[in-house]
Amino acid sequence: MPYYFALQSMSIQDGASDFECCSQGTINPQCLPAEIADQIIGLLDNDQSECREGIFPTLKACSLVCRTWNELCLPRIFRSLSVDLYKSSIDSALLPLYFMHFTAPRIFQHIASFNFRWSRDMGDPPAWFADALARLTNLRSLSLYSGVASGFPPLPASFASGIATLVAKAPLERLHLAHWDFLHDASDLCRLLVSCSSTLMELSLSECRVRDPEMAADSIGSDANVQPIVQPVVHLGALRKLALMDNIDVSISQLRHLDAPNLRSLTCAYLKDPFHDLSPWIPATMEELTLDVRDYSHRPCFGKSIKPASLTIVLCLSFHQEGEYFSVFSWIEGCLNNLASPHVLRELNIRILNLKAFTHPGFTYPARADYEILHRALERFPALECTNITLNFQLFYIQPSPCGYVAELREVFGTLMDENKVAVSVTFTKWSP
Repeated sequence: MPYYFALQSMSIQDGASDFECCSQGTINPQCLPAEIADQIIGLLDNDQSECREGIFPTLKACSLVCRTWNELCLPRIFRSLSVDLYKSSIDSALLPLYFMHFTAPRIFQHIASFNFRWSRDMGDPPAWFADALARLTNLRSLSLYSGVASGFPPLPASFASGIATLVAKAPLERLHLAHWDFLHDASDLCRLLVSCSSTLMELSLSECRVRDPEMAADSIGSDANVQPIVQPVVHLGALRKLALMDNIDVSISQLRHLDAPNLRSLTCAYLKDPFHDLSPWIPATMEELTLDVRDYSHRPCFGKSIKPASLTIVLCLSFHQEGEYFSVFSWIEGCLNNLASPHVLRELNIRILNLKAFTHPGFTYPARADYEILHRALERFPALECTNITLNFQLFYIQPSPCGYVAELREVFGTLMDENKVAVSVTFTKWSP
């Protein structure tokens, strides 16, 4: 039975009744201080079996003990709300929201995360939808997913109006947009960010596209309820983390209207595009840079302003031919050489996953000369305090013994490993046919 129906039997408006005085030798939950009960119930927050798929069986049982426990459990049970209009009809997908809006409105105050996924061929929402979203006054995290690829009609205006109102009212700290279609100048994105510019700390764009000028975009940021941009630049003073994940058409240069002087972390992950356009608006105070690489044919141009103290390079490889490791490690060396201020870098993380080892029997391990390239590159960074190298090989066929390969790793990095300057982790995952 869905929990929002089970709540009706416990009178959610008044909460469950506290136990009366207990008989000798038994424990009365009401006698347990609320602070201690909160600590005990809080142990369930990191329990994977408890949190799986938002079922929370133990928390739900605890919420029925007494009024105090009910008040401690409800914020944990209802901290996240998901509405999926891609797999379900509007009526069934909005049922939890309907119940809270008309029967248990006090639940809205506990919702801190809202995930909304839609199909662009869906119909209009019910009249109460926008009013229900306006009740999410304590929302901290908002994720908006388009359920289909680019080229379909935009999000219906009635849905866009409700979400625009939500963004304007809620103290959003995290915003994630996936499979989004922006206008050619990204002005709709800027208008959306204006509404939450004073509180937004994390922004993530995943697999976003830019539409042709004559085509309509998703238009949430273009809704009439959203304040138009007065100044040419959107100031995001609270923004600390920016992630561009697998963005096909949206590059950082198209975000030139943003000003994020306090940005601390930037993640760039592309499937096709090289890192060729890291825009000058990235502040020099940025400390963490992560590059998730699929195409290592081009090296990123960092410019003079990007001086990270921590750099993470993630490479997901798809080759098996001998000699190609040389190209990969040469790319890493060139990437490091492009950093304008090598004396600033304190931490370097390199993670390599070779998937082709899973499908090709001709797989070979990197040679000693490949690792000597990386060893030579590290000598350019005297201030480097910590280097973590992680190698993961997905093996399917019978491969050569890795013993000699590991020995070569030790020969190349042994001195740095003994000095605790380099840590190397190698994983061989063997799959049976």
